[in-house]
Amino acid sequence: MVTTAEVEWAYRMLLGREPESKAVVEAFTKGVKTVEELRRGFLASPEFPLKFERQRMAALTAGEAPTLPMAVPERKAQTQVSEDELDGLLGRIEKEFVYMGENEPYWSVLTAEQYKIANLSQQNEEEFFLSGRLMVGEMEMAARRNGVDLPKSAVCFELGCGVGRTTVWLADTFQHVVAADVSGPHLALAKRAAADRGKYNINFLQVNSRTVFENLPEFDAFPVDHRASAQSAASYRLYA
Repeated sequence: MVTTAEVEWAYRMLLGREPESKAVVEAFTKGVKTVEELRRGFLASPEFPLKFERQRMAALTAGEAPTLPMAVPERKAQTQVSEDELDGLLGRIEKEFVYMGENEPYWSVLTAEQYKIANLSQQNEEEFFLSGRLMVGEMEMAARRNGVDLPKSAVCFELGCGVGRTTVWLADTFQHVVAADVSGPHLALAKRAAADRGKYNINFLQVNSRTVFENLPEFDAFPVDHRASAQSAASYRLYA
């Protein structure tokens, strides 16, 4: 069996924190046979990849080189569902994100305490939107590195635009942006953010049914923000 010291160091080295309690440590010492088994368990935990996403976001905000996880656990997802199941999934997602949009819209995008409504000072809001510019900059650098041209005349489709954190910066890169989200309250805030910044080449679209997805406009670019995706998933689990 592993020792108490080995469990404590696994928490510190892999999760960057102390164990929740002595009882948790004792459970590991009684149930885990080898250090390798302990390591695999920590690497496969939901907390491990989220820890690196938080570090990556902090590094980008500070203008530093982002850190990347050395290992990410395998994720399996069901990809075949019936139409009724799909409608049910969309309905539940819309319900949960509408709730978050009405209560903690910024925190639902980036789950950091400074982005909760009670803590959302002008400076915190500016930092929130600045992180969106960094994401767009990453996309542009990745395109250049791979020899991909992002013409100014292109149309960009942003799925899950939230409150417009990256939308307002994508509007500077592309001639037209279609910003889509399942949540009406999020879209209302995104529209306000765009208007406040004088970005009028954005069309906002609520995608809350299969019909909308089946009739999307043609587009040239489809950006993916991994940080917001991971953190929105975390906030969704807290509300679900």
